[in-house]
Amino acid sequence: MRKLRIAAALVAAAIATAAYAAAQDFVIVNDTGRTLMTLNVSPTGEEEWGPDLLGEQVMEEGVTATVTFDVDDGRCLWDLRASFEDGAVGDWRAIDLCEISTITLS
Repeated sequence: MRKLRIAAALVAAAIATAAYAAAQDFVIVNDTGRTLMTLNVSPTGEEEWGPDLLGEQVMEEGVTATVTFDVDDGRCLWDLRASFEDGAVGDWRAIDLCEISTITLS
């Protein structure tokens, strides 16, 4: 299985940085049967989505990626948005990334 690493630098504009890896880091698995075109993560309650974590890359079916970012405020609840090659969009709200370490999109 190919792995795609999403660097902390890609999310730095949306998230405050700290000197240590945060409990909010997670693994995302694309088990949808479709290509994931964009992936956005924002703190729950924010009106705007964070930047596309995939940038110019896409996440093919079966790919696993590690999302790593630092948060200095101990925030645990995050929203996730994914868009797919067929135009479908999925939103997941109030994901507790302090408790959940793997998110499988299926």
